[in-house]
Amino acid sequence: MNFFEEKVDELASKEFDFILLSCLLHEVEMPSDILRKIRSISTEKTILHVNVPNAKSFHLLWAVESGMIEKIGMLTQTAKSLQQNTTFDLLSLEKIIGDSDFKIIEKGSYFVKPFNHRKMFQLVENGFIDEELLNGLCRMIKYFPENGAEIFANCKVI
Repeated sequence: MNFFEEKVDELASKEFDFILLSCLLHEVEMPSDILRKIRSISTEKTILHVNVPNAKSFHLLWAVESGMIEKIGMLTQTAKSLQQNTTFDLLSLEKIIGDSDFKIIEKGSYFVKPFNHRKMFQLVENGFIDEELLNGLCRMIKYFPENGAEIFANCKVI
């Protein structure tokens, strides 16, 4: 039994209104196992919020079209160095959530990011992008609803 399984077993006797699963599913080897464990401690009142990086984010699509990444959904060298195991887009996130006996009540993405983390950080640090421009990138999601840097799903048990 691993650390996560031990903690879930400890929590089995409690009730949860809200469970936050943020930036984890892409890190583990068997994301469906994590969702099944969370399903085991969820009730019909529990809302599960899942968010992960988006394999079809604007900056990754741009990288594919620029020849920097071979194909959509491919783990980048940076992702591999961070020990990420899986990529998700909205369809694959929906599938794994549905296969784990959750129904999605809301889904989407947020923050249109034109560049990778390192380049965005440099642009902010050097004053090329300020808070007003960052807020504009957040609001631009209405034009690119499936291409934000992060995707999310709010779920309930079936």
